[in-house]
Amino acid sequence: MKNFKFIPIMLAAVAACVLMYEVVDAAEGTGSKYEPFVVNSTAYNNPNGNPTFSGKPTVEGITIAGRAEWLGCVAALYEINDDGTIGRFIGYREFTDTGYGVDSTQYPGLGTIQTGETVDLYFSDYEVCKKWGEKKIWIQVIRGKG
Repeated sequence: MKNFKFIPIMLAAVAACVLMYEVVDAAEGTGSKYEPFVVNSTAYNNPNGNPTFSGKPTVEGITIAGRAEWLGCVAALYEINDDGTIGRFIGYREFTDTGYGVDSTQYPGLGTIQTGETVDLYFSDYEVCKKWGEKKIWIQVIRGKG
């Protein structure tokens, strides 16, 4: 019971950390406020267990690949409704990996992951990757502070 007084202090500290964030601008990666935006999403598998670009292991439900400027940021992912609006919340992922993707039509010579047009979600099961395929989703990139 001696540590009971410590628990409310810990909860307050965690709440303060959660509230200290900024939304990252999709186009520039500058940290300015930016609303959720639509990206193409693909899925990848890592059967050899290679570390991500950041050196962390791939973890299902956590790892996502995106622009190098987004490394260390968190992505809030949402389905896209038939009318194009934000749909059901999919979950949060952490940008620990980068990638290339297909050639970008918007930025010739760069891959769509490098330009922020595509994100790549890690799944431990190859069959789940195939089922995910390629789909448009809403994403909001969040950089934590503190």
